[in-house]
Amino acid sequence: MLLASSADISLLSAPSAAPATGPGGDPSPADLARMTADAAAGAAAMAARLEELGRLQALVISTTAHDMRTPLTVMRAHCDMLADRADELDTDTQASLAAISGAVARLQETSDRLVHELRGSAGGAEDALREWLALEPGSQRTRPA
Repeated sequence: MLLASSADISLLSAPSAAPATGPGGDPSPADLARMTADAAAGAAAMAARLEELGRLQALVISTTAHDMRTPLTVMRAHCDMLADRADELDTDTQASLAAISGAVARLQETSDRLVHELRGSAGGAEDALREWLALEPGSQRTRPA
């Protein structure tokens, strides 16, 4: 779930000036129009921010899924190929292969959990995501350099 900051929410609730009251203490039509325009602008700003957070979340998920999983899959495949010929390996090499295979399996599990968590929520992580991905505000880049 993506979260809006308190600054975004304040855009919706903070009038640009105190409304003048008309007869009966109600805001004047001009003030109502201004307050409506302010609320619409705030809603549009919040929608844009949520869209940007969604884009960043998708970028982190795809980067994590690809840039972590692909090398781990290659390493695991090569470990499996070597394990098929384990009887040809000396004891120390077999132990090393078992250690590498176990480490790769743990990294794959960690990567899977990370991708799952990232899919769940990027709320509150915008600055960390931008720093990790080296993105400037407003960047339209879809993959890190």
